[in-house]
Amino acid sequence: MPIRLERIQKDTIPTIDTLTEVTNPIKTHITGNPYTILKTITTAGSPEDVNVNAQLGRNAHKGYIKAYRTNTGIIKVKLSNDGSNFTSEWEELEKGDVLDITDLDVHTIKLDCTVDGEKAFIMVI
Repeated sequence: MPIRLERIQKDTIPTIDTLTEVTNPIKTHITGNPYTILKTITTAGSPEDVNVNAQLGRNAHKGYIKAYRTNTGIIKVKLSNDGSNFTSEWEELEKGDVLDITDLDVHTIKLDCTVDGEKAFIMVI
């Protein structure tokens, strides 16, 4: 079946003079490759930093951190938007828990755990 096109009258097409409201499109994606790492925290009580800004060339705004534990400990997470000032409280993740960082501004992720050798999976873009 052929597509039927209808003619639009010239005076019904909006022009820059007739537009009364300007809307900005909502950005639905971020260009570039994601950064992923399965990070092992060697020693409990000795936090380790993951600088996602150095990997992406900018701060991350989407992604997650998942507790990928191999022991019975808890993964602890702090976030920074500048690489030096971190959130005051630790977010605690048990095995399988996910911390969503969508719409946050993340430069560096600080990881710690309660048992040596715990692992966290990080995927950010």
